[in-house]
Amino acid sequence: MKALKRQIKANWEILLLLSLPILLLLISQAWIFNPLSNIDSWIYLGYFIRLKQYLIAFPEAYYGTRVSWILPGHLVYSLFSPLVANYVLHLGLYYIATISIYLVLRPSVGRRAAFLASALMGCYSLFLSAIGWNYVDGAGITYFLLTVLMLSWAARKKSWTTWMFLSGIFFGALIYTNLVWLSFAPSLITYYLLTHRPHRTRRAFISVAASVVGFLTITLFLCSVNYAIVGKFFFFMPSVNYALSSGGQPNPLNIDLHELVFRANWLFLPLTVLLGSTVTLALSKFRKSFEQSDAAPFQALFIVGFLGMIFLEAKVTYVLQFTYYVSYLIPSMFLVIGASLKPLQTLSKGSFVSVATFLLILVILPLTPSYVFDHQPTIFCLLFLTSVLFSISSNFNQKKVGSIVAILLLTVSASISFNQGWNASQSTVRLQKNVTLKTTIDGHLTVGTVQKLFRDIDPTVGLWFWYSMKELEVYRAISSASLWMYRLIGEEFPSLQEYRNASSSTSPLTPQRLSGLKTRFTVSPKIAIFSQQKDALEQAINSLKTVGFTAKSIATYPIKQDTIAFTITIIEVSKLKDTL
Repeated sequence: MKALKRQIKANWEILLLLSLPILLLLISQAWIFNPLSNIDSWIYLGYFIRLKQYLIAFPEAYYGTRVSWILPGHLVYSLFSPLVANYVLHLGLYYIATISIYLVLRPSVGRRAAFLASALMGCYSLFLSAIGWNYVDGAGITYFLLTVLMLSWAARKKSWTTWMFLSGIFFGALIYTNLVWLSFAPSLITYYLLTHRPHRTRRAFISVAASVVGFLTITLFLCSVNYAIVGKFFFFMPSVNYALSSGGQPNPLNIDLHELVFRANWLFLPLTVLLGSTVTLALSKFRKSFEQSDAAPFQALFIVGFLGMIFLEAKVTYVLQFTYYVSYLIPSMFLVIGASLKPLQTLSKGSFVSVATFLLILVILPLTPSYVFDHQPTIFCLLFLTSVLFSISSNFNQKKVGSIVAILLLTVSASISFNQGWNASQSTVRLQKNVTLKTTIDGHLTVGTVQKLFRDIDPTVGLWFWYSMKELEVYRAISSASLWMYRLIGEEFPSLQEYRNASSSTSPLTPQRLSGLKTRFTVSPKIAIFSQQKDALEQAINSLKTVGFTAKSIATYPIKQDTIAFTITIIEVSKLKDTL
């Protein structure tokens, strides 16, 4: 018993970090499921379940090149049921990310600051959004933090070549989730140089070589896996081609960079940290006390990474206007925040518990369904004013407790300001509409069930999809998991118009649309209709007659998952005899 107590006392931060997502799940589970109306996040669920089929059917789709994320997802979904796999996969990412940031910070800023920074990141709305859905940003955040952890250990531990080798492996896994992460390479190099310098002198060539070997190892492994599945070695080429073709394209939202700063509320906290980091590093040139600052490597990591994102936004492609790209800044941002909390170690145990509890309550509060979102701007103003007062009072406090509280309050106020909170993610919309957990889970189970059905009845991935979004939102999730943009007939069933609200369902089909439909019906004539209507087949036949085709039903599959019920009707399309 005494040994157990000693272990708990020695690792209380780890135990609390392990219990934190359980608390968040008890409050709300919306963050750990895909939004039904989203497209890209469901695409990866399709790859998790039908990996080989999709890699063969869509060899040029850049989604399939993100194998450092798809392979772990496929493995987990092969071992567990869809519902259990979802929890295992995303809680796994959550734990690895939060424990990694804790282990990075602890040697330089202490256990308390490392714990609180990890916990604050673990409750941050944009982090939960990224880590909880199937899009690639959650995996990227995790691989980034693992890379930073390996670089940190390489700078401090004896077996540094091993850690540099592993840093190359995790960096390779990182960029193969999304090539945008390449813009963070200079920041990682800067971080390692600043972290490595105070400890010992090593040959830079050997360090670089070990990391490069690690990178080549993970690349060769992923290439070999892809070759074994589809017979193509260089799996990453579709992503490279997509990046080269999409770079420099016009901004789709028509927002200039200077306008974006004032309109994107999700940039408020990163910009606040950027300003603070820049000022601190600038002061280090004039104040000797800053020269050995433990925060400098983390601040440099964040600043250089942020500058890389700004360069991409200005010259290459749009990144800062989307939360799922800005989430790439989350790891380095909270490393900076953690480094700023080092003075927490001067507080008494009781004072630290009070401060940490107060801050975590404030961070968690906006995540609760009962929270009054309309009052967030008022709360932000009060917290901001309080933090300013604490900053002023810190000038008369030798322990700088005021500065500590000011930093924490600024973090909290920024994270919930201007309706950011959960409003920054689509999953919050469901939360605010009081969508029940049962509906969310049923949607996830339905998509998983249908994908497994298609895996068996459509091994060549030849089915098209036709449905009405007015009936059930889950239809789009199913279609998205089946690579929506490649296999969609339309979302206005029984109309043959392609996209919902793209044009009136009663408008005549354009010549281009008509020609495209005829080609699809001729080359791949089988369509899966999702409908709750009993006369779905008759409606489909009537619509197809207007373009010179007819259809017959070849199979029906009733889908029932408690709150969700509909029928999948598989039809085979053929030309009308009188049009031959």
